Amino acid sequence: MMSGLSFSNNQDNLLLGNTSANRNDKRTQARLVMSRLFGSNESSSFNFGAEYHDIKLRNQFDEFELKLDDKYSSVFAESEFYISSKLAGRLGVRAEHSSVINDFNLAPRISLAYKTGKYAQVSIAAGTFYQNPDKEYLYINQGLGFERADHLILNYQIKKDERTFRTEVFYKKYENLVSEDSPVFDPNPYRFPTGQTDNSGAGYAQGFDVFFRDQKSLKNGDFWLTYSYLDTERQFRNYTESTIPHFATKHNFSAIYKLFFNPISTNVGVTFTHTSGRPVYTLGEDFKEVEQTKAFQNLSLSASHVKLIGNSFFVFYATLDNVLGRKNIFGYRFSPDGKDLALIHKVDKDYRVALLDIKSRDLTVMTRNKSDESPYFSPNGGMIIFSTNRDNKGILSIISLHNNQIVELMQKTGEVREPTWSNYSN
Repeated sequence: MMSGLSFSNNQDNLLLGNTSANRNDKRTQARLVMSRLFGSNESSSFNFGAEYHDIKLRNQFDEFELKLDDKYSSVFAESEFYISSKLAGRLGVRAEHSSVINDFNLAPRISLAYKTGKYAQVSIAAGTFYQNPDKEYLYINQGLGFERADHLILNYQIKKDERTFRTEVFYKKYENLVSEDSPVFDPNPYRFPTGQTDNSGAGYAQGFDVFFRDQKSLKNGDFWLTYSYLDTERQFRNYTESTIPHFATKHNFSAIYKLFFNPISTNVGVTFTHTSGRPVYTLGEDFKEVEQTKAFQNLSLSASHVKLIGNSFFVFYATLDNVLGRKNIFGYRFSPDGKDLALIHKVDKDYRVALLDIKSRDLTVMTRNKSDESPYFSPNGGMIIFSTNRDNKGILSIISLHNNQIVELMQKTGEVREPTWSNYSN
């Protein structure tokens, strides 16, 4: 038998001018799992358990306060067993209840694995998974139900001579996603919903992953490659059409090599990653001709050294990121008139707010800070709000596009991350 108990309490006290903007996230979690072995040589197992979460959220802005209290409970049972010497199975079921939406679900899951040889196996898994809607939607509508995803995964793996090859094909069907009735699409992922909401959204995701690792061919080396392909569409949130979500990338590739110097307990490594562009949606998007960000690429170097000091082990670690100095774009926002983009642009080692004219492609760096993030246009397009780091603290800043004047709004406590305008502010 195994059990666990945890408690967390996160309080953010923000003061924007004379306006309070406080947040509190308090969570208590308990978990109990009981296991029993059975069968020939006790090679099979049966697990039974339960979970309980008590979640209390508070979000205050001036005299307005949003509250969310959820008592989430679940029970689950799972058994792993051998059907034959080459075929193994796993059966499971999970029941969940959420008090905030007063809803119950039952989620069955099954998987089978078959050894195709001494070093290889093929497996298939299917199951149903549920989750609560995001808290922003539950603040305004607690009549929503669980969101649902049905998974089907086929996997093949072979491990031989310190080499591993694995590939996986998957299909996921999404149902009962939260959908918002909004006359105009707003691409801001941090916006607060304002339209009527229900569980009419749906979507899918399909693709494959490939993984190869070689720990033998290169002396004292470890090398691996990964690639994933994703085809997905969803009509959810305030999306007016079924389309690729803003966070999805179609192609993801990485190559990693590590070299070990065992006599001195040291290793060095090099990592290259490539991610294809993400879709960029504008205010009032019709989803017919979608812009893409440019691909993200990064080459990094790392080194670590383990040393025994007294009776304790210490790890010394160093990394050098973006060795080639590629000017990756980490994110940007369209102006309300669709003519400009607000983005974070890397200048030497600094990350600054910049403005890109879409037609001429002229780029203008607007700030001289070291670590800006999350720029966002005001609804009238005359200002950009963003957060920046000052003395290791995130603070709120506003820049006027009429005279380039920057105003920092200092708060007494807490810090600011990912600011955004309300839908009606000017």
